[in-house]
Amino acid sequence: MNQLPTEIFDSLPVALFRISTDGIVKFINLEGQKLLGITNSDLVMKPIELILDKNSKEIFYDFLNRLKFERQTQPCLIDVCTSKDSIKKLSLYGKYLIHEENIQLIAIESSTDTESNYSYKKEFEDISNVAQVGRWELDLITEKLNWSNKIYEIFELNPADFQPSYETFLAVIHPEDRIHVNQAYSKSLIDKQEYEIEHRLIMGDGRIKWVRETCYSIFDPFEQPIKSIGTCQEITKQKELEIHLQESEKNYSNLVENTASLVWSLDEYGHFNFLNPAWEKSLGYSKEEMVNRPFSDFQPSDISIRDQKAFRKFSLDGEIAKMGYETSFLAKNGDRKY
Repeated sequence: MNQLPTEIFDSLPVALFRISTDGIVKFINLEGQKLLGITNSDLVMKPIELILDKNSKEIFYDFLNRLKFERQTQPCLIDVCTSKDSIKKLSLYGKYLIHEENIQLIAIESSTDTESNYSYKKEFEDISNVAQVGRWELDLITEKLNWSNKIYEIFELNPADFQPSYETFLAVIHPEDRIHVNQAYSKSLIDKQEYEIEHRLIMGDGRIKWVRETCYSIFDPFEQPIKSIGTCQEITKQKELEIHLQESEKNYSNLVENTASLVWSLDEYGHFNFLNPAWEKSLGYSKEEMVNRPFSDFQPSDISIRDQKAFRKFSLDGEIAKMGYETSFLAKNGDRKY
């Protein structure tokens, strides 16, 4: 925008707006002025909400925040007030220009009311059964919390019998995780940043479920939060597998650490990068004395030459992995260990 003459934008056959991230209008091309029946001086350097119908303000700032978080989004459908005191329905297409910290909007007048019935919420509901992701909205003005059907399904609650609220949501969370979830949300409102957190739920029969939550909030021009929007996805199976792998790794580590057999690994140069405690007991060297040194430093010379050749061959084609052989090392006191 700073490098191109405004004549280029004025020649475009579509209405184009450039606004700051807090909604201040920086530029309107001629087609945009014509669409609204205004001049540059009527709106430039003023809040865009001056032309927004009261029922469209929340929708617009939701759209603006989603653009700032670089989410791919459907067009925003709003009502605007023109200079002739009439209402026009517009479809807004936007792009966040990171290097300028501005938002570019293209506005197209909607010819029918059918288009205005479109909602990204409905689209989210349609795909949630495939993605296994639920969507929630918390209105911070009315304190009303809305859940998509998928969230009721994840929480195993009946929409007819359960009225969601932030307090009842926290009550379903595992007591050990409740404070962390609340802190993450509260911090996001202060920092004005989206967040992601994994936590547990307690079902009515005592079963544990794991979910992954994401959330971002919408702020008015005075930087006060007006709505929080988030997703919830069940990850119980993935979490159980992760816990199982961690336990298996821990058990393997305990086995390696406590076995009398020598266990080690080498880097690509034949230097020790792991040794279990059995090495220190067998050779008398501390782990610190051996790690990052060639294994051949601790072998008799004749064995060292043979094993280095074997190591190089293994590094090339892995053939040695198919067979075993005996070798020996020298203890710190000079004894030969087989």
